[in-house]
This record gives sequence, structure tokens and C-alpha cells, in this order.
Amino acid sequence: MSQFRNLVGSLGLMGVLSLPSSVNGQEIDYNALTTPAITNLVEQRAENVTYTFNQAINGYAGASIVLFGSTCYEFSVEQPNRNMEIVFLQLLDKFRDTKVGRYPIKFAWYDTCGRREAEELGVTTLETHMYLDGREIDILRGGPNDKSWIQQWFEFLGSEWIPTNLTNKNGSFAWRFNGTSDERQVFYQP
Repeated sequence: MSQFRNLVGSLGLMGVLSLPSSVNGQEIDYNALTTPAITNLVEQRAENVTYTFNQAINGYAGASIVLFGSTCYEFSVEQPNRNMEIVFLQLLDKFRDTKVGRYPIKFAWYDTCGRREAEELGVTTLETHMYLDGREIDILRGGPNDKSWIQQWFEFLGSEWIPTNLTNKNGSFAWRFNGTSDERQVFYQP
């Protein structure tokens, strides 16, 4: 960890932004970064679809996971926003080279700050949307309220939500949030 802090200190924020998910084989501790640094990493590593949503997501012939977050920080939503951005970065790291069909999973970011268009898309809070072939599959609203929940959220989303909906469909059920923060098994009808 001290190597990472020394590296951050020597590189400054712009140097950190160009880092991969690990440094010298050590994973980056996203929790050690400031909220603006985390948001900047998301903006840099995910495709920004704030102005190109219809073309980039609805027109994509693969799977997409879109984080609708905000750079307009209010104290009441900053922590869940930051925590979900960390979960999002961890998912991006885990599924970086994963394809659904012939196309890689697209991780995208939409900044809702001051955007009337977000409301037109039905986005009213911190949300993560899942798409397949341009069709919305699921919506997760909110994020971990406490940083102690980040790992639990990452593990569930990375081992249950994404696999049962996109990468490893089991043919009998998928985990869905259906516009809430409460997961449910949805069973396929024969």
C-alpha cells in the first residue's frame, strides 16, 4: 500500500488517472482515492455516453452496463455515488476482456448533473442499467451506503447479476433488481 501512496504522491492526480487497475502486480485500492479521483477514473476508463446515449447504447449489438452518476455532489448522495463508482470500476476490471456473443461488454458512464435528458430517460437517482442488444434488461437503483458494503455489492453483481443475465445464463433464472436496490430471482417461463 505504501508503494501505491508513494506513486500517487509522485504522479499527482493526472498520473493516477492513466494507471491501469494494478501497479507492479498490486491491485489499486480504490478506497484510498478521493471522491474526485474515483469519478475521474470512471470518466476515463468507461465510455462517456452523456451526449451519445442512443447511438452508443441503444445501437450497440452487445451487452452494456451504464452507470448513471453525477458530478454534482450533494452530501446526502456523495457516499453512495462514490461507493457505486468503486463497485463499477471493480466490475470493469473483472469483465475487461469478457464478451457477450462477439462483442465485449461495454462499460459506460452518463453524468446526470444538470441534464434534463437523464430525466427523459427515466433516470432520477444513482442508477446502473444493463442492456443487451440495445434493449434494457434491468435497472439497479442506488449503491452501497457504507464503504464496508462495497465488497459485498461487487461480489454479488460480479458473480450473480452479470453472469445470470449476460455471460453465463443458466436457463432457469436470473437475478434482477427491476428498478430497486433489492435483488430477486426471476424464473424463466418454459
